[in-house]
Amino acid sequence: MRWASSTGCPGLRDSAEDEPTGHYLLGGSGAPEAVSTRRGARALPLFFAAVGAERPDPPRFSVDVTAGDDACTTVSVAGELDLATVDEFSAAVLSGLARGPVLIDLREVTFMDSSGVRALNTALRESAERGRELRVSEGMHPSVVQVLELTGMLGLLPVEGGR
Repeated sequence: MRWASSTGCPGLRDSAEDEPTGHYLLGGSGAPEAVSTRRGARALPLFFAAVGAERPDPPRFSVDVTAGDDACTTVSVAGELDLATVDEFSAAVLSGLARGPVLIDLREVTFMDSSGVRALNTALRESAERGRELRVSEGMHPSVVQVLELTGMLGLLPVEGGR
């Protein structure tokens, strides 16, 4: 038999008697059942929120690599660019730089953390070492622009069409 205290602390009793006062018995289903107390008072029912009953959908992420007629590779990214997705992004950009100039399209990126900023910094260094042009398309999500501005990366990135 499990008792839930009227204070919300399981097992805490209001008195030293065998039957607690002001508590509810948690039935087999986990739902509280009213318990009359020896003092004649009826306590209010306790309700517990189900935690973790439904799992949210994982964040959407995609990388699309297309080769243009002008030998420029476009790496289009959508979703969240973070620790979980940055390796796929980096591999696509480095693969494009091995073939020629690269345009990174971040217009559909809704979130970027420091991993994404680091990947862009690495791409800039790699493009300079290989003598390849690297550009970023304009029209980025405001939250991405904010992260790039706060880190100083926006001033380093060659943004196509200005800012």
